[in-house]
Amino acid sequence: MNRAWRKQILEEWRGVSDPKITKHTAKIIGDVVPNLMDSLGLSERYGAEEIGRVWTQVVGHPLCMQAVPVKLKHRTLHVRMIQPTVHYVLEGMRDELLAKLQEKLGKERILSLKFAVN
Repeated sequence: MNRAWRKQILEEWRGVSDPKITKHTAKIIGDVVPNLMDSLGLSERYGAEEIGRVWTQVVGHPLCMQAVPVKLKHRTLHVRMIQPTVHYVLEGMRDELLAKLQEKLGKERILSLKFAVN
């Protein structure tokens, strides 16, 4: 019996054709996630969340309620606060805060801090 005929008879008898052999295209998740986050526009948001989390750890709970990191632009972290007294306190802690942020996030990511009362 010919192979093609055998295949045809089995397909008719089963009512379905044989599945085609597919090439496996599995990838390592660590290679896929960064590209996926970039394509969905989530990289910036994840970075902002990470900075907010580190800011809370560095500044502490009472001050993080008064001073909020707003954006990271040209490697300068912009922080907005609601009271001039908080601005004064953070200005006195600027070098210490910058050193701790750079330690946790990397020196290449944050070069300076900019405070604004709003």
